[in-house]
Amino acid sequence: MKKTKVVFDPLLTKKAVLYCRFSCEKQREESIEGQRRECSEYAKRNGITIIDEFDDRAMSATNDDRPGFQKMIRESQSHTFGLVLVWKFDRFSRSRLDSIKYKTILKQNGAKLVSATEQITDGPDGILMESLFDGLNEYYSEELSIKVKRGITENVINGKANGGFKPLGYQIVDHRYKVDPVEGPIVKMIFGLYTTNGLNAAEIAKKLDVEGYKRSNGTKITHNTVERVLGSERYIGVMRSSDAVNPSGFPRLIDDSTFKKAQARLEVRRHKGGAYKADIAYALSGKLFCGKCGAIMVGESSVNRWGKRYAYYHCKNGRAHKCDSVHVKQNILDSLVCQVVLTALKDSDLIQKIISNIYQEQGMEPEELISMKATLQDTNKQISYFMKAIGMGIITDSTKSTLLRLESEKDSLEKSISDMSLTFRKFDKQEIKAAVELLAELPMKTNSQRRQIIAEFVEKVTIESNGEVLIKADLFGIKAEVRAGDSSPDCVRIQTDMVHQLTK
Repeated sequence: MKKTKVVFDPLLTKKAVLYCRFSCEKQREESIEGQRRECSEYAKRNGITIIDEFDDRAMSATNDDRPGFQKMIRESQSHTFGLVLVWKFDRFSRSRLDSIKYKTILKQNGAKLVSATEQITDGPDGILMESLFDGLNEYYSEELSIKVKRGITENVINGKANGGFKPLGYQIVDHRYKVDPVEGPIVKMIFGLYTTNGLNAAEIAKKLDVEGYKRSNGTKITHNTVERVLGSERYIGVMRSSDAVNPSGFPRLIDDSTFKKAQARLEVRRHKGGAYKADIAYALSGKLFCGKCGAIMVGESSVNRWGKRYAYYHCKNGRAHKCDSVHVKQNILDSLVCQVVLTALKDSDLIQKIISNIYQEQGMEPEELISMKATLQDTNKQISYFMKAIGMGIITDSTKSTLLRLESEKDSLEKSISDMSLTFRKFDKQEIKAAVELLAELPMKTNSQRRQIIAEFVEKVTIESNGEVLIKADLFGIKAEVRAGDSSPDCVRIQTDMVHQLTK
């Protein structure tokens, strides 16, 4: 194939577009201004007219996914300029392959790349220098990536903040994360509303907004922020990078039990066929299964000719005509499941097991309190080491400042431990029994109440082929299976007429 020779229009070699880029948020607009100034001075010295400018802010040159860059490449097809002027060649690209690719495109469009600070002559020497610049730019980028990665790993190992985004609930003091006194309680509230009250992320964000809770800087807490909080293991203390894990890099805000409960619900939601459709809350989404084929049952709704909406659950395989199980009315099934759970709490044998379990669990301190006591013990050890060093005459500004910081941390920990210990009260068995009995008598009048009961206690529900409902529940740590309509003395007995209404 004959090679097409590209001819540069001599009139266009005095017309240029300017391309400027800075790579991260830590750099500022002054970086663009500096590039623009030096390029403008170069153009003026060489009689070049800059006819347009393309910028990319906080964009890496290791890839070509840059809006300003791509627009500039497209504009080169118009043949209105013969030069692309950059401050340094690394502004154009730090990838050798991308550099060759896009310089070839510019060349085909009658334009070439020029640097205001790195001069390349025409001829064989220039080809060699150009290749050298491309190689050095890619080498610098790879080396920087390795150094940054190493720095991040070291920070994780040592429990230091890596900068950047400040997660809700924490502040950065002396390069370490500390609990934010304003945001820390909000994080605990978010997990409580999600795991105990059964609210979803949008409902939690709305509740926080209505009640006036905001971030320390005054901004609103959005449902996206709530989603990030619920899925982040930093709130149980874990700091992580691609190469390192520090199980106590963050001050713990949430105990393991609550966090696991939140992750279990998030995992269920990832696989459910939509918990909210047409403004209807399907409380059993992700927990309801077809007894005929074993597939999950999803929430759906339809409108009759009079405009009334009906909500129901149906087998996912039913859509593909792989299962002929009937649809189940949503409001009746949700009510039945709640009734079964609350009735189970009246079973004499079960309630005794629940009381004993709760009473024994009380003997254990909350994991958050245990974690704080362990941190305090470690802080006291560090203070002891520094005191010994001072006693040996090793007194420096660093020693004094570190000791002051440790003393401050100790005071804060002791206060937090004292406050939590005051709220950690052990209930006797009669008090526990009274609370469980009160819960068992709760009237399930609203969808919100039903959602909370199902979210807190129900693990799995199966609709059997004969219309019976098998419910697997976790009642305060006691696993229970209850079959609605079963005559077994070991199961809670529920009137069967309610089960028959499911498919009417």
